[in-house]
Amino acid sequence: MCAATTNVLRADAPLQIAAMEKQLGICMKLYTSEAAFEKLHVLVSDSRTNINIKRATLINLLMDHSNMVDMLERKGERLQKGKPKKG
Repeated sequence: MCAATTNVLRADAPLQIAAMEKQLGICMKLYTSEAAFEKLHVLVSDSRTNINIKRATLINLLMDHSNMVDMLERKGERLQKGKPKKG
């Protein structure tokens, strides 16, 4: 069961969510915590120049992105390549 699904109101909801995830195959492991993700957003939005982050944080973000793309492609989603922002 995905860790994010354990924050529920009903006592039987984790079992229902686990069954739904198994049926739909929509569970993805994230290596970046929500708190770390939010901190990075604040860091990037507050800075107009280069920023320094730990190597492990960058690796976690890259793994999350790779897993997300893989999951979407396995589900039949077509991904449109965007134009990266110039830094």
